[in-house]
Amino acid sequence: LVLPSAPATFRIHAALADNGIDALARTTSDFAVAEVPPFEPTYDWRPVPTGAGLPAGLDVRMHLSGEGSEAKIPDPFRLQIGLDKPVAGIFRHDIHRATTMRELAIALDEHAAQRHTRHPNDSPSPVCAELLVAGDGSLGHAAGEALIPLLPAATAEELGLFALQDKLRVHWYPCETLAAPATDSLAGSSYATSTDLHAWRMPVEL
Repeated sequence: LVLPSAPATFRIHAALADNGIDALARTTSDFAVAEVPPFEPTYDWRPVPTGAGLPAGLDVRMHLSGEGSEAKIPDPFRLQIGLDKPVAGIFRHDIHRATTMRELAIALDEHAAQRHTRHPNDSPSPVCAELLVAGDGSLGHAAGEALIPLLPAATAEELGLFALQDKLRVHWYPCETLAAPATDSLAGSSYATSTDLHAWRMPVEL
């Protein structure tokens, strides 16, 4: 039996038979599938609606009465990103609610620098990181996938980074190709509208 995600009412007819021939008893049961409100986690404890599914990695606590529970995003939570060449591998980093994307990019730079020291033949020169999120826009940085640069000054909490973990991408570029200084604003969008790489390493006016 496959139940729909939308609210619906069902009626089940059941029969108990002797050797599949004579019905000994019959019954009918009605039941309803209620709509479960989605649970959107934050960094503060929030009640979990009955029946709501929870994403992996949340902190969860049960009430002593046994009725209901609460959940929140851990502060910090452990971010894990699969990296492409020339810094292929897995990158793990603790993310606080106030961690900025610039701070995360710098941590990725340090990770890449350490790898370059150990494996200098993987890349002709040191590389730096640009953080992007897979979206449905028109900024195509990879074949078949629209990628949107993240605003360097934005925090993990402002961007909802916990929910974006599976969509996070890292673009590598030679560090010496930094462009002229620029500033971005958080006003109007959670994402950067400029692909200026130098903004990742410079102070940003908010």
